[in-house]
Amino acid sequence: MEYASSTVTLFPGNVINSSGSGRTATGSDNTRSGDRLLKLGEVIKESIDGTGALRLATKTRPQRTGLTGAGLPPVDSYRPGR
Repeated sequence: MEYASSTVTLFPGNVINSSGSGRTATGSDNTRSGDRLLKLGEVIKESIDGTGALRLATKTRPQRTGLTGAGLPPVDSYRPGR
């Protein structure tokens, strides 16, 4: 928080991503583990003392089509075993 707020002004409700994005999860041996992935309906809770808390439930979104680059689905969704 200290570093993030030293480079940009943070406001209540801002989300800071400090980990992997999009369907990533690794275990202590740096391998993927399906049990660690977020599942539909799970709740993510974050709080900062003196500031407040954020609570978000996971949900699905409509499948997008015609994607390129970062908008593509994870490789393992169309190339199993990779």
